[in-house]
Amino acid sequence: MTLREEILKRIPNGTNQPDAPIPSTAILGEKFGVSLITIKRALRDLQAAGAIVSVAGKGTYVKKQARILRTLDLTAHSFEGTTMQLLSITRERISDPAMLTFCPPKEAMLCVRKTIFIDDMPFLYDSVCRCRG
Repeated sequence: MTLREEILKRIPNGTNQPDAPIPSTAILGEKFGVSLITIKRALRDLQAAGAIVSVAGKGTYVKKQARILRTLDLTAHSFEGTTMQLLSITRERISDPAMLTFCPPKEAMLCVRKTIFIDDMPFLYDSVCRCRG
């Protein structure tokens, strides 16, 4: 199990409560025996997915989950008020066991992660990975 999966598992089981700080990177590294870069990547991915939030100088917290449904007018011809925030561009191999059923390529792929906002509200998190060529 990856560190990201372990942190996610601890949210619904109550180990990590909403609005409560999660352990520091030093404590996570000591507890799980992983490098600082692995911890930072896991936390970055969880933050991009909306599971946690980092507050500079305060720490990282489990984000209180709220489901918001927005009605969109799909007939509108304007994307005014829509913005996109680039989260990361990396080259990586797909290692998520759930994705292995799709027989992903063995070589590293270009992965782009972004969040799309409508009227300054997060609407969609998108992660796209493509092979060269």
